[in-house]
Amino acid sequence: MNTQRSFLNTNFFLGLLAVFGLALSNTGFAKVTGLPDFTSLVEEAGPAVVNIRVTQFGEAFPGDEGNAQGQPSPEDMPEFFRRFFDVPGMPPRNQQPRRG
Repeated sequence: MNTQRSFLNTNFFLGLLAVFGLALSNTGFAKVTGLPDFTSLVEEAGPAVVNIRVTQFGEAFPGDEGNAQGQPSPEDMPEFFRRFFDVPGMPPRNQQPRRG
């Protein structure tokens, strides 16, 4: 009876050790064998790459109200953006309970 129990304990321990060893062997990182070659992609898409540069001179349009950074005034901001972003100087909006 005692030998049977020690045999079961030994088999259980060896099985547990094997499972633990397999679990550790799968956690390693994959080896990088080489870097991908992008030369064909660059040859195809190279002519499509452009550089757009814009320079703006002059004053704002007459009657264009905005702040010093050129952003529109809160009154000109669409309601969609007012609902999601707090705009300084705007009166508080009606808060509705949120469900979470």
